[in-house]
Amino acid sequence: MTLRKYLPHSLTLLTDAELLVISMTNVSEGGQSHLRVRLSCQSMDLAAELVQDLARYFQPDELESEADFPAELQAFEEVVRRVADCNAARVSLAADMADDSQRIKVSLSSFISCSA
Repeated sequence: MTLRKYLPHSLTLLTDAELLVISMTNVSEGGQSHLRVRLSCQSMDLAAELVQDLARYFQPDELESEADFPAELQAFEEVVRRVADCNAARVSLAADMADDSQRIKVSLSSFISCSA
């Protein structure tokens, strides 16, 4: 009994209040037949574990994947923005320190020249 005999097939689960949809279809392209598995979930960790487990089970010669996690991407973009803001603040502080250091040197030199 092979799995292909039961395709196309779809399974919908609710795990930890997250929706997980797994659908499998047999696809023929260029005279060759292959299995297409689609995982739909919000958790990148869950998707990664499932892809690893499926790859371990089916042992494919090739594996193509495409991922879309908009919430994760938005969080990452926020982190990148905060890092850029911190770098801009660091550069500004370094410039201010250099200016202050120069003012101190000028003040010290004029104080020393007045004292002499």
